[in-house]
Amino acid sequence: GTHLLFIHSWFGETAYSLCSVWWSMSLEWQYYLIFPLLLGFLRKSRPAAFFGTVAAASLLYRWSVIQVFPESGQLLWGVFAGRMTEFAAGMLLAFLIPYATAGNAPRVARKLFAGASALALAALLTRHPVFTELGRQSAVFAVFLGFLMRVPAAPRTALGRGLAFLGETSYSTYLIHTVAGKALLAVLAAAGLQALHPVSITFFFAAYFLVAHAAGIACFLLVERPATRLLTARAKRPVAAAPLPVA
Repeated sequence: GTHLLFIHSWFGETAYSLCSVWWSMSLEWQYYLIFPLLLGFLRKSRPAAFFGTVAAASLLYRWSVIQVFPESGQLLWGVFAGRMTEFAAGMLLAFLIPYATAGNAPRVARKLFAGASALALAALLTRHPVFTELGRQSAVFAVFLGFLMRVPAAPRTALGRGLAFLGETSYSTYLIHTVAGKALLAVLAAAGLQALHPVSITFFFAAYFLVAHAAGIACFLLVERPATRLLTARAKRPVAAAPLPVA
């Protein structure tokens, strides 16, 4: 019932009960609800001010929860306010991608890279639970920004195009990889195979990896992409491109 209502991450006993990676689906619909507010704020402010305000609000929420409900971890990661910095970071990246060309990193991206790196370092030095999640998010954000500032906007090699395709399939892979991988391991275990030494462990890991990605690609090609195209085709009017943020 909690999964059908997408509130399973609000309770520790149900957050991982069906499939461990599905906990975040409970969080995503909350972001869809606040997205119009965040988008309006982003369009009317500078990117650094936008991200700084969201980060401050998230830190205040996390501090309040730790003070009042120190044992309720799901209130930190299962409610949008505790992790909305990563959603805000994704919004900023979506705005920045049109700017990204090799050797021409925009000023705003450099500022965000410096800010995210500073937040990650501060979280590492303090090691306080209020900052832990923000530090991890900031580190990932900084790495991705650094990558974005140094690579071409469009892949030019077969390897680059392959990695770009895996990026397109990543959400489907995220949703299905645990189910597919565990199903494979169950089949191998039923066949009497056991991972008792390094060679077997390596084999199991490689098999899990390949099956998980194959299932993700299949889900993308058979479900996600056709559904996206269908919804796009049925849209009553084309969606106007959002204006770029103030540099």
